[in-house]
Amino acid sequence: MRIQRAALPGVLLLIAAASLGTAAGGGRRAPKPSQAASGAAGKKKRFQLRVERNVVQVRVGVLNSRGKPVRGLTRDDFLLFDNGKRQVITGFSVHGVPAPGAAAPTSAAPSARNAPAIPTHFVALYFDDLVMPFSNIVYTRDAAERFLETELRPGDRVGIFTSSGVGQVDFTANRKKLDKALAGLRPRSTEGPHGVDCPDLSDYEAYLIDQVNEPQALAVATQQVILCQCNGNAEMCGMIAQAIAKEAARTRWSEADYQVRNSLGGLDQLVARLALMPGRRTILFISPGFMELSELQELSAIIDHAVQEGVVINGLDSRGLWARMPGGNVSEPSAPPAVFEQLDQMKEAADEEDSGVLTELADGTGGIFFHNSNDYDAGFREAGGLPQLSYVLSFSPSNLKDNGQYHRLKVELAGAARRRGITIEARKGYFAPKKAPTAAVQAAQEIHDAVFSRHESQGLPLQVTTRFAKLAPGKANLLVTLRLGAQGMDLAKQGDRYVDEVTIATAVFDHNGRYLAGTEKKVNLRLPEADLKQVRASGLGIRVGFALAPGDYLVRDVVRDSDGVMSSVNNEVKIAF
Repeated sequence: MRIQRAALPGVLLLIAAASLGTAAGGGRRAPKPSQAASGAAGKKKRFQLRVERNVVQVRVGVLNSRGKPVRGLTRDDFLLFDNGKRQVITGFSVHGVPAPGAAAPTSAAPSARNAPAIPTHFVALYFDDLVMPFSNIVYTRDAAERFLETELRPGDRVGIFTSSGVGQVDFTANRKKLDKALAGLRPRSTEGPHGVDCPDLSDYEAYLIDQVNEPQALAVATQQVILCQCNGNAEMCGMIAQAIAKEAARTRWSEADYQVRNSLGGLDQLVARLALMPGRRTILFISPGFMELSELQELSAIIDHAVQEGVVINGLDSRGLWARMPGGNVSEPSAPPAVFEQLDQMKEAADEEDSGVLTELADGTGGIFFHNSNDYDAGFREAGGLPQLSYVLSFSPSNLKDNGQYHRLKVELAGAARRRGITIEARKGYFAPKKAPTAAVQAAQEIHDAVFSRHESQGLPLQVTTRFAKLAPGKANLLVTLRLGAQGMDLAKQGDRYVDEVTIATAVFDHNGRYLAGTEKKVNLRLPEADLKQVRASGLGIRVGFALAPGDYLVRDVVRDSDGVMSSVNNEVKIAF
């Protein structure tokens, strides 16, 4: 997602040097985010996201034998392999909450007295109502209500989202809205009404029959048809039993595949939605799980998207503590032991396979997967917030070809960091890009990432002040003044001119962290030496105006020069009159 170009009136450039030139690019406005991670049919696009830069990020969780995060690791403690070849780790960072007993980080000081508390953490509760039975929804819904009652903090904003796109509420701290959305959760499967399925196939069995043509799976399904439709008399069914089994598998797989695509499509839209929010972003994906065998490319694309945007995806298995009944359901017709044994093996494999997507999403984004437990309250406490610790490794793949091929990743600990009982959780791979990005695309991505972050930096000297004036009842003009110290800029000399290009972006977010408006200005500096001293002494001044209603806002300013040096500043503003 990128900030789109648009003409922006009211942007005044104040430059001391008369010979300064400005680019004609104008300002840019970010696209309005969808208010719902819609799962409606016909609105889904095929996933197009790939690695957009020649940099791959891998979020890694390292747990000890007690399942607790291992702290204090450095870049040198990791080994990273791409298709079996060791890579040079060029970027390294540590993400997560402080260790128990450590002082919590403090936010930047507000720019004015009585400044509003801007949200610092966004939690999206994503209920997979397309595949969840009613019992799963009841248990997880009730646990979610208790989670909000006990765990919601002043700096948190929570949104309720569904894979069907029905009954959602955008990020808010309003408990009444959240509770109403939770109370309205219902199973919304796209499958048609069924009586007693015959044969009763799992998605995994249907996949084996319809997609893999696995003869044993077809034989077991055919035997089921003989049992439930022909009273165990194979002669009564004849050859039609196998045809019924194949058609049942085709129908079941078509329905399952459609629902999986909707669930993953809604999740990717939710990642894009969170990318527009400042601060820390977490998705809790609540689902009984589904197969990943047919959706590997889409799954990798979502992990790419989430890691690049700094979004953590946690998972909660809505089935709780599940166990199959050996020998099958007592309500089913009797069958030879060999048939039931084969059926049990496939259904057990299906149960394990259904956990694959949630495991992969959590491992790939540095999240937590809570499963195999009926303690839903503990699940929401552990997976509803940020993971305690994760390490983000970056590398530039050597000799990466723009062919869209899948690359297998492996992360290990090196040297003294290797110890017994250590578990490493990381993404399994990524897809190479199909087209190399330009320098302009890379620069735009860096600016976008900085605008929608909360991190402040001073690579270039930057000062920002804000003030507002009443325009009319219920409307004010917010004036943002930026002063960039040109003495910190490394201008290149071309002929008798000193040149550089500076990009200045300003964005306004509301009290719930929603993006409202923004501008971007490109300033081309072509200064003769006589004017260079004057510009270095006075700096560059920019004024940007926004028409806003009274309320609490966060103003985010980002400046980047042509060498990639950046500054970013937050200002909290309260407009009241």
